[in-house]
Amino acid sequence: MKRIFLVGCPRSGTTVLQSILASHSAVVSFPETHFFPSVVPRNRILRRLGIARWPIFTRWHAFRSTRASARERRLRIRIRDHVQDFVRVLDQEAAAQRATAWLEKTPRHLHFIDVIHRYIPDAIFLHLIRDGAEVATSLHRTTLEHPGEWRGSRSLKRCIRRWTEDVARSMQYRGVPSHHFVFFDELLSSPTVTVADICGQLGLEYEADMLERRADTARSLILPSERWKQQSMEARLSASNRLGDLSDRERRTLAEGLEGHSLAEIKRALRDESGVVPGERTGAPLTAR
Repeated sequence: MKRIFLVGCPRSGTTVLQSILASHSAVVSFPETHFFPSVVPRNRILRRLGIARWPIFTRWHAFRSTRASARERRLRIRIRDHVQDFVRVLDQEAAAQRATAWLEKTPRHLHFIDVIHRYIPDAIFLHLIRDGAEVATSLHRTTLEHPGEWRGSRSLKRCIRRWTEDVARSMQYRGVPSHHFVFFDELLSSPTVTVADICGQLGLEYEADMLERRADTARSLILPSERWKQQSMEARLSASNRLGDLSDRERRTLAEGLEGHSLAEIKRALRDESGVVPGERTGAPLTAR
């Protein structure tokens, strides 16, 4: 069973990529679980000792409660026990649908990669990176429009900082075999080539109808409360771009906060590490079915 985690800064297009990959006949996916932030304590000592948070409040409980028997619903103290339960339930869900891989997409799991590596050593990671100005603007506007769901609005400066910090976290894993990088601008400009490359990295055969089925698949991955994701269910592959809504002051804030953090510079850094820019054709043959 392939266990794949799609991570990145929020508003980077992770739902779009998730819906594409979940349209593969061998892949099953789910709404965001927010599992690891709910289980792993902030206290470093407890985290090092492997003691789980308590109480645990998460969407994961609602998902799990419909799939686990009463006998399996027991108190768990250790992080390891929770993770084993998490993997078991997702493995069973994938097997029930005759899938050979599951894809979990919670952007914030980027902050828990060390824990995931520790307890799921065969995990595969997809890091999705999008232009910083687009992400920061979208995140800022989304939290203003949906403060309840996002636990309050966030300033543009805070959103810029979140993107730069998240990209830096991802870059720590460049060159690590189980980590693969995808750029959202390449997904939009060359979707077939980009998706085929991703499938090759994941050991999956590319299926020609993945992009066509994406919009229908997205409907099963987005919760009714996630109103900001509605564009992901549109048939046309696109992304919201709120840059035109910015004031001159906000544009200056973006320019200052993102200086030295362009996509070109990020891709150049990845090329220097691996010799290949993620998203470029590797020369591997494509097999469609």
